[in-house]
Amino acid sequence: ERQMIKAASEKVYFIKPIGAVGPIKIGFSRWPMERLTALQQWSPVKLEVVATVRAKRVAETRLHYHFRLCWSHQEWFHSSPELAGLIEFVKLNRRLPKQFLTGPAPKNWRHKAGMRKSHNSKDGEIYERRGAIERAAFQATLSAQ
Repeated sequence: ERQMIKAASEKVYFIKPIGAVGPIKIGFSRWPMERLTALQQWSPVKLEVVATVRAKRVAETRLHYHFRLCWSHQEWFHSSPELAGLIEFVKLNRRLPKQFLTGPAPKNWRHKAGMRKSHNSKDGEIYERRGAIERAAFQATLSAQ
């Protein structure tokens, strides 16, 4: 019974700066509002939780992998029409699309997506994207939309 209560309260959340389209943090927590408070202490701009949805941690991993070309750093992603559409879907339907709920969780996706570990820190591993040309091409695609 206790396990079911815990699972029911686990959430994937989306946080972004107020009044901006991005960057967007895709995270996982039992307490997204407390997570917002913690992030706000380190942010130079005001942040807001734009959507939350009950889900298991593996859904967060699938979302990170799916939006890997929008990856900025840590769990932060550049906005894209698809990511904005997903957030609207979550807000309207109170659920994630099925593609994020089933299937294996990708492992080491940052490495496979062309990221490299730059250093370890108390907060975990920090990654940097390799290939400035790939990033510039992706940003040009977003600008054209």
